[in-house]
Order: sequence, then C-alpha cells, then structure tokens
Amino acid sequence: MRRPVPFARWLRAYLLTLLFEIPIYVGLARGPVSAARAAFAGWLGSTITHPMLTYLWPRILADRTDALIAGEIGAAVIESAVLFALAPKLGARRSIGVAFLANGVSFGASVVVRLIRRAYF
Repeated sequence: MRRPVPFARWLRAYLLTLLFEIPIYVGLARGPVSAARAAFAGWLGSTITHPMLTYLWPRILADRTDALIAGEIGAAVIESAVLFALAPKLGARRSIGVAFLANGVSFGASVVVRLIRRAYF
C-alpha cells in the first residue's frame, strides 16, 4: 500500500484544481446561473471529490491507474450532480459537460505540473 499523501501536497493540488476548474464553471454556466452560484458549485464539488480522489480511491483500488481513472470519472459524476442540484436551470447535459470539461482541464494541468517538476526540480 502506498503512503498517504501529505496534507501540504494535497492542499497544493486542491488549490491548483480550483484555479483551473472554477473559471470553467463560471464561464460555461453563465447565462442561466449567476457567476457566484457557478463558482460555489465548482468549489463545493471539488471540495467533496478531491479528498476522495487523493485518499479514498487509492485505498480501494491497489493499481494506481485504476484508482486514477475511477476517481476522475467518479469526481466528474459527483461534480455534475452538485452543479445540477445547485443550478437546475443549466440542465443535466450542460451540468455533465461543464463538470467533465473542468475535470479534464484540471487533470491535464496536474500532468503538466508533474512533468515540469520532474524535468526541472
């Protein structure tokens, strides 16, 4: 079993997630939903799912890749539900699209950050 991720490392990853995801929520939910409500939905969804992705899934699934795939899909599904619950005017399809896009972008950003850290630090 892998060692748990230190809190400081988790916090950096969580803040990076928020940095990328909240603007996507605000930008793509604009119109039927206020910017504040969209930002809150993005924050709440990530606050629920990010600890699960970091601490829960690696304990359930021993394989890192399996844990990452299941965790990212699970996070996007939960965040879609949170967005739809807080902003039903968006509709289910748009809520799903926003949450999956936001998660894809933040995952891509985390990969880029990891590659830069390995290459230069």
